[in-house]
Amino acid sequence: MADHLVSLLLAGGSEVNEGAYNNVDAWSTTLRGDDADSPGGRLVTTHEALHVVLNDTTAYGMALAGYAVLARHADSGYVAALRQLVDGCRITHEAFATFGSLWLVGDGDLGLLRGYSDYWGWYRDASDLVPHLPDHDRRKELMIEAAIRVCMQSNGLARLLEDGLSAGAWHALGGADRPDDRFGQLHQRVSEGFWRKAWAECEDAIANSAALEALRAAVTDPALRVDTYDEEYGPAWQTCSEHLFRRAAGLLAPSTTLAYDGHRDLIQQVIDAAERIAPQTTGILAPSTDERTVEDEGYEIRPRERLVIRTVPREVRLAQLTHLSQTHRRRLLSASGDETYVYCAVRPAFRLLEQFQFTGPDRKWLDRLGAEPVVATRSGDADSGPLDMIVLDTPDQLAGIINAATDRVAVYVNVSLRCFADQRWLKRWSAPLQRARLSCLFDLSPFEQFALWRRDGDRVAYAIGAVGDNGQARANVLAFRVGDNRIPLLLLCSPVTGHVLTRYLREQFVEAVEDPGVLNDDTDLVVKTISHLMTEEAFIDIDRVEQLSAGKANATGRPKNGVWRTLVRLVGFDGDRVLAIVPAWDSDTVVQTPSAGLPFTALMALEMDQRPVRGTAWVNLDADSAEDLRIDGFMMSGPLPTDESLGLTSDA
Repeated sequence: MADHLVSLLLAGGSEVNEGAYNNVDAWSTTLRGDDADSPGGRLVTTHEALHVVLNDTTAYGMALAGYAVLARHADSGYVAALRQLVDGCRITHEAFATFGSLWLVGDGDLGLLRGYSDYWGWYRDASDLVPHLPDHDRRKELMIEAAIRVCMQSNGLARLLEDGLSAGAWHALGGADRPDDRFGQLHQRVSEGFWRKAWAECEDAIANSAALEALRAAVTDPALRVDTYDEEYGPAWQTCSEHLFRRAAGLLAPSTTLAYDGHRDLIQQVIDAAERIAPQTTGILAPSTDERTVEDEGYEIRPRERLVIRTVPREVRLAQLTHLSQTHRRRLLSASGDETYVYCAVRPAFRLLEQFQFTGPDRKWLDRLGAEPVVATRSGDADSGPLDMIVLDTPDQLAGIINAATDRVAVYVNVSLRCFADQRWLKRWSAPLQRARLSCLFDLSPFEQFALWRRDGDRVAYAIGAVGDNGQARANVLAFRVGDNRIPLLLLCSPVTGHVLTRYLREQFVEAVEDPGVLNDDTDLVVKTISHLMTEEAFIDIDRVEQLSAGKANATGRPKNGVWRTLVRLVGFDGDRVLAIVPAWDSDTVVQTPSAGLPFTALMALEMDQRPVRGTAWVNLDADSAEDLRIDGFMMSGPLPTDESLGLTSDA
């Protein structure tokens, strides 16, 4: 079987769903034989999500994250080091993800493991930690989670940091540092008496609570187990988890075990060490905020999924409209039944390179463009054969297509949210875009966007629906409408991630309104756009890093020459300070100016180096000038330029 945690492959038969985790912050889900909303489809997504949960909330997991980043961006020795670290936690990781996912979404149906022979053993490894309780007992899940967290909260990360996260630092790890060795020790030392005593102490801690009453009811009637996951019981289960963790950690003494959330004290050291070794990794690893509990971190873990639509990207025949003869302009057209229309997509150039297969010259051309938006029509067979992409170089070309279209030939344009963030591009193309049937692909972090919308007081409406064919759901679509704007923002994801996002909206972002009209008011636009996304794109993902970056980047999305151009949201004033949001680094950055009360537009753009330490700002404020602009400790000096001096005219 291929190496699941390193080579990103969860092995199984060709008609079995697949998942893959990248050890950093994301996973992919490839749905084949099963309905995406079936227990099997949900099992794969949840299994991979649990790998992320365990890494994001433990010390050894942070070690994996740091070495995974270095394996991608530093010398080849880090690939071997990562394999050694994964080998030290494989059983622990897989036992946690397999047992947890099977009971979270699979109702304990072991038949769902058919096609995954190794996972039977890992399931038993977890179950045998608490042999006296039946697997459906929620107490058993809490005990297993606590024990596995103890295994992952070893002193191994501190030892690796002592050697600066070097490629050879793993040699210093002993059995007391490796999760699988600790897992084996716990198997030998736990007993029925130990767990009974530990749980009795938990019951004392949550005595007379509704949570304990619900749990006891579920022990008697397993059908009630799902009720124990109710949000109101969360604090009680957190109390139990932390107590069980402390008791299990005592079994491994004198080996060092960090506190339940002790990994947080080391996260910044991991980030600093990784960035010293490979400065180009700046921003890839992000620390959790102090005000969030370890349990809360799971909310933002789920939406890092990559939904794989096709394992082999489609081939593309790329052409520019200026080089296309009149006889070949039918390549602009798409068809659905008896209807003919034009479908156009706007994506950063480097994303096109990730999503499609291009010829050598076309790849070189796109690579030179970096993160610049590419506007291109798309047409071709629904699921096979090469895809025609005709590049539009100027807004006038899009306007010309719209002008030439008859009442029976509509022009649909789908713009990546990344590209909408490029204000220079948007200002240049806005006129023809407003005349098209416009939609947006939601490909940035949902939680970053939710925070921006809430901070700005935007009115947000949303709706969720299923995407499928032949009666089977392949994915979910979550659609948003913000403010007075009627443009639907379409987010495609697995049903599990869709459930997590809607739960967050309903319980945390309560100002957002659930409105089926977001999907139903213009079903023609939504259906056609999703049909193209599902038959053309290789995958759909939601990027958590490099938020709202609009500068040139290479094919991996990193900046060229170490320079980002980043959009900064101005959100209000506080005395003599202008309040702004810098999504790529700090959602609460304060921008100070020498004078109070300057009127401003909704966006400020800032060019800085990648740390960031210093740079040159250009700000579109409704003011003539400001001598200095200070942003979180680094200085930009000089007068504020005008739109004309920046080239931000309609003809730019």
